[in-house]
Amino acid sequence: MPVQVCLICHLLLQMPAYQHLSALWHDLLLLYLLRCSFHCISVNGMFGWRLAFNHIGYTKQTTSTNRELTMMRSNRFAKVLLALSLAAVPSMAQEAGRSEVSVQAFGSWVQSTTPNGVQQAATNSGGVLANYRFFFSKSHGVELNYGYSLNTQNYGLSLGNLGVKANQHEVTAAYVYRHPLKHLTPFAEAGVGGLIFDPTDSPGATTQARAAFVYGAGADFNITQRLFMRAQYRGLVYNSPTFDLLQALTYDRVTHRAEPSIRFGYRF
Repeated sequence: MPVQVCLICHLLLQMPAYQHLSALWHDLLLLYLLRCSFHCISVNGMFGWRLAFNHIGYTKQTTSTNRELTMMRSNRFAKVLLALSLAAVPSMAQEAGRSEVSVQAFGSWVQSTTPNGVQQAATNSGGVLANYRFFFSKSHGVELNYGYSLNTQNYGLSLGNLGVKANQHEVTAAYVYRHPLKHLTPFAEAGVGGLIFDPTDSPGATTQARAAFVYGAGADFNITQRLFMRAQYRGLVYNSPTFDLLQALTYDRVTHRAEPSIRFGYRF
């Protein structure tokens, strides 16, 4: 709609009757036209630039002598500079908010499995997750995550329980869809990545990596235009680790980790 309004006002500038308007109406219409033009620039690229320059250059048709033309150009040039500064602010604001960074604390609950009669589980724990998002449009974007947590993997072997304490590192990437509303922004995500299990106190256990599928959903609650709080649920599906221990080599099975979380973030 602003493009059509801009074109109509541009046609009004070419009409002889426009030259008889008062100076106040000249100035008000010029400022409005410049505002419309810079909206066109942000939306329509070169087409918007042509409209803007046509609006700025209209004074060539409104004077009859060189002296009047010079004075008119000087006055209009000052007003154009003012209008440019006013128009640039909302244009820059439209570009803001495409990137987001956040840090969250999460809880970790791993589903237990029973492969070949051997129960495998992990202790409940917590961790931290750093997140970066970039949005290509209002609704579509991508994210990168790095997370850290610590828990103990337990195996109920026939000879007794075996527990392996391990640092866990998560590196994932996901597609994000969001639907911005006035005070909150619900979203959903899905992607892939990897989990690295690094044992800390078990002789013979080696570091293992597992591919993972990640999905999640949640909502961002706006605190200010740039600050927000995020409530989110994430899930990871992966093969449980065995740390290359002989006692547990054949007991890895697909398992699921649930990660509810609260975080704070910043848009820029």
